[in-house]
Amino acid sequence: MTKLTKNRLAGSIAFLTLGILALGFLTPGCGGDDNGAPGDGNKNGGSNAGMDPFPTDTAMGFISGKVRYTGKETKPAYHRIAGQAECEKHHDGKLIEAESKLAKDGGLPNVFIEVKELKWKFEPPKEAVTLDQVNCEYIPNVVGIMVGQDLVVTSSDGFKHNVRWEGKRNIPNPRNFSINKGEKRTLKGKDWKKTELTKFQCDIHSWMSCEVHVVTHPVFTVSDADGKFTLPIKLPDGEYEIAFRHAKRGTKTIKVTIAGKDPDPITVEFK
Repeated sequence: MTKLTKNRLAGSIAFLTLGILALGFLTPGCGGDDNGAPGDGNKNGGSNAGMDPFPTDTAMGFISGKVRYTGKETKPAYHRIAGQAECEKHHDGKLIEAESKLAKDGGLPNVFIEVKELKWKFEPPKEAVTLDQVNCEYIPNVVGIMVGQDLVVTSSDGFKHNVRWEGKRNIPNPRNFSINKGEKRTLKGKDWKKTELTKFQCDIHSWMSCEVHVVTHPVFTVSDADGKFTLPIKLPDGEYEIAFRHAKRGTKTIKVTIAGKDPDPITVEFK
């Protein structure tokens, strides 16, 4: 082999090696940009791998309280539903937007509340979450579901609705379907794999939508018509960060400490 040929061969090998190294740095790992959605209970984007089981024997306190709106924008906004006879009869031609509902004392409903950054592993509940359609509204209007949990969609209305999933991180089967009174569609928990904040949308009645939070643990709830809430699981002693999200008023986080008993009820205010 000539000296010139050896030099060319060495140069080709070096170039090939650099190319392989560069490809290794640029190729994403299994999970891509799976960093989780805003408000995730942990940073694993849906994975509980390597986490300890929840210590039910040391759980000490429930976190509860009330969410209030103290700003000046108290006049409700409405959806115009003229021309939709089956819906008009329930709402006199207009339907209050779920995002603008307020209790008389300023209590703020439809706030999604969850504990952030939990360090324990939770198994998905065996009970399915149910999403109904009543008088041309999704009930509930804000829903949470745990990764791996079934979701049942049904309708109490005596006419056809369409249900379309707008999420991108999870692909339920089916993701777009029609449903009539009394019918049920079960979206299997195996299709809920990653945290996500998105919605269901009805393409027949354009104002109908439902905010959906897919999360990694069951320590979440939604404030009721008076703005009140209680997280459904007792937590061990410690400091916890609680996230509050409202579709119109934004997001707030506060810290709550549990020390041997239920902490005093908290009040969270949006302006």
